[in-house]
Amino acid sequence: MGLPRYLAAARVDDLDRMLRLADDLIAPHEMPRAVCLLQCGRPSALATELAEVLGKAGRRTVSLVVKERREAQSEATLARLAGASAVWVFADDMFETFTSVFATRLAFALRGRANEGMPVIGIGNGAMALGGLLLANRVCANAQYDLVSGLGWAPRVLVDGGADRGSDDGAIARATVRALPGLLGVDLGVWGGLRVEGGRVESVGREPIHLFGTTETGSLVMMSLPPGQVTTIAPPPFAPFERGLLPPETVRALTPDRRPERSTPPAQAPSPDLPPPPQSSDTDASSHTAPGSGRVCPMCQKAHAAEPRIELAA
Repeated sequence: MGLPRYLAAARVDDLDRMLRLADDLIAPHEMPRAVCLLQCGRPSALATELAEVLGKAGRRTVSLVVKERREAQSEATLARLAGASAVWVFADDMFETFTSVFATRLAFALRGRANEGMPVIGIGNGAMALGGLLLANRVCANAQYDLVSGLGWAPRVLVDGGADRGSDDGAIARATVRALPGLLGVDLGVWGGLRVEGGRVESVGREPIHLFGTTETGSLVMMSLPPGQVTTIAPPPFAPFERGLLPPETVRALTPDRRPERSTPPAQAPSPDLPPPPQSSDTDASSHTAPGSGRVCPMCQKAHAAEPRIELAA
């Protein structure tokens, strides 16, 4: 195969349809192999349901529940992943997924197999974290940095989605795409999904998804992809929307992204105490008269004597 193939969805309400979409990514000669159901952090009810559906169709499944990092590092876990025709990743909790699977032998094995062309199907917010780059403040609200790296089964992609995003998340993602020209940003929203096979991107969820990336000139553009629609992106290492490598219909669908980036006011040192500004008039009712002016001060009701002067002899 040798071609990255993956499917990512924030939520699934039609499992049979999602299974058909995933099976389209599997090469015919690999269909007899088992399907691995990787569950990160805790068992998944959806994985159990999928196992029943596959079993009724006469297909084999391997259920793999990883609750702790030591399990993700073991040879026994890696052996169960070997030989699979596809891997479904179920992960609802981003933080739990991050702490149990991220940067483990299982994570690197999954990434390697995906880069060789094995289809990976990610379900849930946690699976989004495993697919590509991840906004760190989605894992922990107190995170002091913006991005971390995911497992990479969705190459050069920043996938985001879900209803619990902060107002600045979209701006962080756009700023990142501007900084990394080869990166493709994907916003799945709450019910969006995408299926990718090489440069072919298809919207497979219940709501439009939004793709954003740079052109060959570094300009940030975006595209809304309604459910059922397909588009093409340029292959790496090119920018995803390099116009010379795209079909005309894709180029026509691109629109400039004019939304402002997240702006953080620069930190400023506290200003020192400044003297009061000079008075514009010595007869102002809210100020003293100048010493030696001979006029009655409206504040003190008396005339101020002139200040003594020292003169140097010639």
